Amino acid sequence: MAWAVAFIVILGVGLPVAAWWYSGRRPPSAVNRLGTSIDRINDRIDKWLLKEYQLAPLDRGRIREAVFEGRQLDDPALARAAHQLASEVLRGRLGGLRLPTVMGGVFLVGPVVFAALGIGGLVISHDPRYALAIVFSAFLTVPVVMYIRLLLQARRQVGLALELNEDAP
Repeated sequence: MAWAVAFIVILGVGLPVAAWWYSGRRPPSAVNRLGTSIDRINDRIDKWLLKEYQLAPLDRGRIREAVFEGRQLDDPALARAAHQLASEVLRGRLGGLRLPTVMGGVFLVGPVVFAALGIGGLVISHDPRYALAIVFSAFLTVPVVMYIRLLLQARRQVGLALELNEDAP
């Protein structure tokens, strides 16, 4: 019995303390080659813009914001890059909207499972408490619908940026 308590103490206390100690001793990460600011992530879009157009970090940020906000850029070179970026994002080659689409489907699984469990429980046991699962599934559906609407709005914004930056010389 004592060894079980010691094992639980080691796992419950020792492991978090060791992780905290190790995380404080790691060296800071190196500065990346893309040279973007701290709040920018260096994803496939940044790498693609750097490879295709050799743009500075500020210009890459301006292009990304213009595309995902549906704005037109005044600089013809940046407008061409924004048009091409919007085209690539809509085709799904850069993954700009792919992960949110998959996550929308994942978020939709919860309400469907709760509704199925509630309906199954009502049919099998005729217990009215299973109706709460159906009600809860309705509450879970609200954030899913909001998320999918935001995703569709982002897709419209990228499409708008594609049209607005199409006439770049």
